[in-house]
Amino acid sequence: MSKSARRSTKKKAEDESSEVRSRGGLMEVLRDSRLALRELVLEAGLGVFQELLEEDRERLCGRRHERFADREAYRHGHDAGRLVMGGRQVRIRRPRVRSKDGVELRLPTWEVSTALKKRAIPAF
Repeated sequence: MSKSARRSTKKKAEDESSEVRSRGGLMEVLRDSRLALRELVLEAGLGVFQELLEEDRERLCGRRHERFADREAYRHGHDAGRLVMGGRQVRIRRPRVRSKDGVELRLPTWEVSTALKKRAIPAF
């Protein structure tokens, strides 16, 4: 094999190696982007869910620190709750509400989410 043929073969091998490395780097960037996008969507979904729970509580209790004569219930802090989002369990601060009689009331949004969870688990 001539000297120029060896150089050509060596150059071709280096170019192929560089191409493989750049594709590997691209795949890594795409994978990282996908994970970052997934986290962003999950965080946004969790934020929306928290807002829905607070809207439920406001509908029952009125706005925070507001005098409300026809109040049906009172705010009663938060409780630790679990929610399945994106195929994993996420801890969430679930707002609590009590009626005038002291009975704990369930928030409609939370009820829907737990009903969906109960129906989804047997499907797996």
